[in-house]
Amino acid sequence: MSKQTAVQTAAPMTFQALILRLQQYWAEQGCVIVQPYDIEVGAGTFHPA
Repeated sequence: MSKQTAVQTAAPMTFQALILRLQQYWAEQGCVIVQPYDIEVGAGTFHPA
């Protein structure tokens, strides 16, 4: 009789969970991750970039 071992597989990490984990790690190191943002501003004359 062969011995079978149960292998538990973890659910794959979502992109949001990855970003959160990176933010937590770098916060512990004293750093801040600034995420980019983009907003519609019409003709672009007041675009923040």
